[in-house]
Amino acid sequence: MLTATFVRHRGENTYLSVLRSDGSELELKLATNGDALPRELVHLVVEDGLGMLDGFWGLIDRGADATFVNSEAAVASVDGPGDGVQRGYVIPASYIPPELIAIRLRLSDLQRDWAALADRGSITLSFG
Repeated sequence: MLTATFVRHRGENTYLSVLRSDGSELELKLATNGDALPRELVHLVVEDGLGMLDGFWGLIDRGADATFVNSEAAVASVDGPGDGVQRGYVIPASYIPPELIAIRLRLSDLQRDWAALADRGSITLSFG
C-alpha cells in the first residue's frame, strides 16, 4: 500500500514524501496553495475513493516518474465540498453516488485539517 505524506510549509512550497508499495520512495516539491488542499492530495482522495488504480496515484505506486505522470495521467477531480451546484441548478443528494458523498466529506475534513496545520505540519494518507 502506498503512503503519501504532504508537509505544509507556510508561505513556501508543499513537500510530498511517497513510500510506494514496493518500498521505493519518491520526494516531490509541490506548488504552494495556501489554505487550499494540494491538487495531488485531492487526486489521491478521489482516486482512492473511486478505486481508480490506473490514475495518477496508481502510476506513481507502480514506479512512474512524476513528470511523466503529470503529462500522461487521467485527471480525476471533485470540486470539493459543496451543495452540488453546477451551472445554476442543484443536483439533489439522492442523485449523487454514495462514493462521491464520502469523497466530498473526506475532502471537507482534510481541508479543515490542512488549513489548521502549523508550519511544517503534515497529513499522511494511504492509497490502494
